[in-house]
Amino acid sequence: MEIKTKSRIEATLLAPIAKRMNISPDCITAFSILLCIIAGYFVLQNSLAYGALFWLLSGIFDSLDGAIAKTHRRSTKFGSLFDKVADRINDAIILCAIILAGLVELWIGLAALVLITIASYASACLDAQVEKTTGERISLRAVRTGIIFIGLLLGMKISVQYAVYIVLIIGAYALASRLIYAKKVLG
Repeated sequence: MEIKTKSRIEATLLAPIAKRMNISPDCITAFSILLCIIAGYFVLQNSLAYGALFWLLSGIFDSLDGAIAKTHRRSTKFGSLFDKVADRINDAIILCAIILAGLVELWIGLAALVLITIASYASACLDAQVEKTTGERISLRAVRTGIIFIGLLLGMKISVQYAVYIVLIIGAYALASRLIYAKKVLG
């Protein structure tokens, strides 16, 4: 798999911002977690529009850390790992906040979180087996971020429920596609 669409987005939208920000990419990653914690707080307070705003900002900073690392040639193996771990932390924070706020059934929220986490784990295992990054044409993380953002922004329980249902389906798709690809590559 190639990483074309993500590279184009980074080049056109994020690179100009990244050039102006001479800060550690790891600090940006940590800041994305802080923004997600704030998003989770607002979701728990039933301030879904604010939750949506901070969730979106968290997602933007999550993308910006990689652009800064590439632009300023600060890419590190630790930074790559930290980014992936931060993604899972942010997924857990927002989905747990949605569950605890009573916006979605417990089993649906947990199923979405588990599928996302296992798909990510499968990618990491596959990357280790083939000794290269398999990548994606588009970032499923960005798609999930956008879907949850829209669900929260609409401000209704039903819109958040549908957003989590879609995230659940994306998690199942991601896991299935990674397993199919692994079978093809590994035999």
